[in-house]
Order: sequence, then structure tokens, then C-alpha cells
Amino acid sequence: MRSILLLISVLGMFAITGCTGIPDSVDVNPEFRSEMEGKTLSEATGTPALWGQTEDSIAKKIFPSKTSKNEIKMIFGSTNNVKLTETAETWTYKSSVVTIFESASYTKNTLIVLFDNDGIVKRYTMVSDVKQ
Repeated sequence: MRSILLLISVLGMFAITGCTGIPDSVDVNPEFRSEMEGKTLSEATGTPALWGQTEDSIAKKIFPSKTSKNEIKMIFGSTNNVKLTETAETWTYKSSVVTIFESASYTKNTLIVLFDNDGIVKRYTMVSDVKQ
């Protein structure tokens, strides 16, 4: 039942916003752009640099104890979701992508980056939720 509802909502969004592939003006993960070529992208929201990312691809971009806030900002852009504590700062990035190609899929990514007081990544978490 849930997959039918997902398909109905995806088809509805496609009727309104559908396009084939990723527009060149949108800066996304190059592997994701290649993977999406010729597919129908119904809706994509959130941080474009997070579209199509995986835990493995993020691990090649963020290095605890080495990557700085400026480097994170260069890779993923600014975020409106910042939390401050006495000992740390946390930035959260979110994205979701709905596609239609042979079957519908929905991918939601959440990246949480924790910085130390010197502005260096202390640790991060990447969570991907994929529904087919």
C-alpha cells in the first residue's frame, strides 16, 4: 500500500515538475549527474551537493580531525541548520530526490557535521533513506 501511495505522489509531482536529467545549472555530485542522465527527476530539494551522495562518497570528502568549516562550506555550501553548545558546533544538511525510471524511488539524505572549538570536524554522520 505504501509503495502505491509513493508511486501516486511521485506521478503527481512528475505531472507538475518533471524533467529529464539534472539541469546543468545545478551543482551536484558528478557521479549522481551521470547516474541520472536520461532519467526523469521528478523532485529534488535541499542541498544539491548532497544529492546522490552515499556514506562511501562522503567518507572521501570529510576527514575527522582534518577538514575545516571552510572546506565543508566549499563542498556543501552554507546551512541554515546550525546548533551551538559550549563545546561544539553542529551543521546539518538535508536533501531528498524523487525519480521515475522503470520504477519510482525516493532518497532522503541527512548529513550532520560536528566541529570542535577550533572549527575542525570532530565527527560526522551520513544517513541515507532509500525507498523503491
